[in-house]
Amino acid sequence: MNRSGRSQFNNLKWILLGALCLGALLFIGYVALLSSLRSPSNKGYYFSTALITIIPAPSMTPAVLIPPSVSPSASATHSIPVLSGGIAVGAYVKITGTNGEGLNLRSAPGVNSPIRFLGMDAEVFLVKDGPEQVDNIIWWLLQAPYDATRNGWAAANYLTLIQTP
Repeated sequence: MNRSGRSQFNNLKWILLGALCLGALLFIGYVALLSSLRSPSNKGYYFSTALITIIPAPSMTPAVLIPPSVSPSASATHSIPVLSGGIAVGAYVKITGTNGEGLNLRSAPGVNSPIRFLGMDAEVFLVKDGPEQVDNIIWWLLQAPYDATRNGWAAANYLTLIQTP
């Protein structure tokens, strides 16, 4: 091999070595780019756990039989004897005994009346009207002391008389 052939071979060797180094650098850069795109921690992404709030479904207002001492022919216009622990108009009551399910407060006395909202155990209300007997249940019209729009008829067997708050 002559000198010009050797110099061309050396030049070709350096060109191939340079191309190989450049290819290796491009490959390493491509792998680094792919790994940074796949890694959410490098991009400022944060994962959080979803919180689920379970709200119990409204419950049916249970039917309660009135003791035989109350005449079945008694009208629903305040002539029913008060059998619900001294509850009267102007008194404060709290909801009790629903085992955390709450008490349906309705737009009118009766288990078939539309439900206005669900009152929870220990919630306090002012008695505004009643008693009324419908569906063999004594009903009282209750109103939240903090919001006059939060009112409805409730079955007496889930109400407990309390001292004025």
